[in-house]
Amino acid sequence: MEVKKRVKPFGQRAISISDVYKYGDGIEKEVTLEIIQVLLDSSRGKERAYQAQFPQKTLVLVDEVVRYIVENFRKSSSYWGAKFSLRAHGDDLPFQKPQWEMVFAENQTAFKIYDVLRAFHRLLCTHEYRALNYCSSIEAAKRALLTVYPRHFDELPPTAFQRPEGVSELELKKVITELVWPAAERFNLVIDKIAEIVSNNSYRSKVARESATLKRQAASVTTLISGLLSHHKSLTVVAVRLSIRQSHGHDFLGKKMRQGLARLIGDRRNDALLNSAVGYFWVLQESFKARFRQQLSTIVQQNAAGGVALHYDLMMFFDKERCNEAEAISRHMGECWKFITNDAGFYRLLNGKTITPYLSGRVDRHIKKTGEFPHESDFVGLVEQGTVQARNLLQVAKTMVFAVVLRKPSKATTLIKSTARRFGKSDLRTGCGYDKPGRGKKSGHSGVKHERKRRPKYVAPEFRVRLE
Repeated sequence: MEVKKRVKPFGQRAISISDVYKYGDGIEKEVTLEIIQVLLDSSRGKERAYQAQFPQKTLVLVDEVVRYIVENFRKSSSYWGAKFSLRAHGDDLPFQKPQWEMVFAENQTAFKIYDVLRAFHRLLCTHEYRALNYCSSIEAAKRALLTVYPRHFDELPPTAFQRPEGVSELELKKVITELVWPAAERFNLVIDKIAEIVSNNSYRSKVARESATLKRQAASVTTLISGLLSHHKSLTVVAVRLSIRQSHGHDFLGKKMRQGLARLIGDRRNDALLNSAVGYFWVLQESFKARFRQQLSTIVQQNAAGGVALHYDLMMFFDKERCNEAEAISRHMGECWKFITNDAGFYRLLNGKTITPYLSGRVDRHIKKTGEFPHESDFVGLVEQGTVQARNLLQVAKTMVFAVVLRKPSKATTLIKSTARRFGKSDLRTGCGYDKPGRGKKSGHSGVKHERKRRPKYVAPEFRVRLE
């Protein structure tokens, strides 16, 4: 399965939906850097007692599967290999007329799509992931899977048999077809249901509304960062993940969590390290305590409810003179968070290496060669206008706010309320502006002088006493 181009939810030069879920991996679970080979392995001969599940990586692949169907469902009745099919096969016996039979076709694209959707169905067996709202493409796959497989997923029997002696290839393929085709035909109903959903006008309208929301959120945070960089030319950027331990997660749902962040941001004016901040923004995320190695035979009966972990990803911006204190400021913010939450919270410093578990091949090779993370791939520390670090900063910021839209629980969930505020930022105050004195992103002084109106001098009234 190949996707010719990655769909961008916010312009051609923006991030993809897949990037959002890769960022979500760092929130959901500290996963390994290995690719999930089990999702891409189409061999059916080996029985697996356990299957590694990395939720966000699975969601990335589901998104790509649905987009593949969107691109191809009008081009071919088999959706360009997305569905299992039959093909004509005949035995070429000497001195005999060839016998042709319709047998099961070994389609690697269909097998890969099957593996991805099978892993997604297992993920939906847990209450938390079934209750989540996803982006439009993943919601289409979720609806199709739960329609065709409301209770359990029909596994495809293994097909990698060795041909016994005395058995022709056609006879073997006929046996395999009788064994596999009922389950394969039912899986094709999932593909047909996805094609039915994505061809509907309501789906296209939902995608359009989703894109508009993403565009609005991205414009909000990029205006703040671009305005600060335009005015200050250079910024010191610090980023930290402020979390609540899963054992205390339910205690901090709602008001208590909001008050903790409000106290941290509000008290910065009285803090020697934080009082010089020129701006900030934050996003609220959540993760679940779900088992990532689940026994296949009892996956539905397992209780993976566990606890919920809450996270604030907070970025603060300072003048460039504070660049040598970036790490100290980040750790100070984390310690303040621990104090505010009475040690129910903990923190993690965020940078280009820790924001997502997935590193590009170039960055990985650089680390192996030098042992250090390349500075040009980071977004914290000293960031100057027009540099690679500035572009990285904007991309990470958009990824965070996109995740707020695309990783949101439904109203039925018992976690954070769907109406809760999940994104916030400071106003852009740079001392200058185009049309508003004291605000905007134009460099230099606005030329507007503000003088306080003085009260007129008090003059005591004259009293004349008439003597009679």
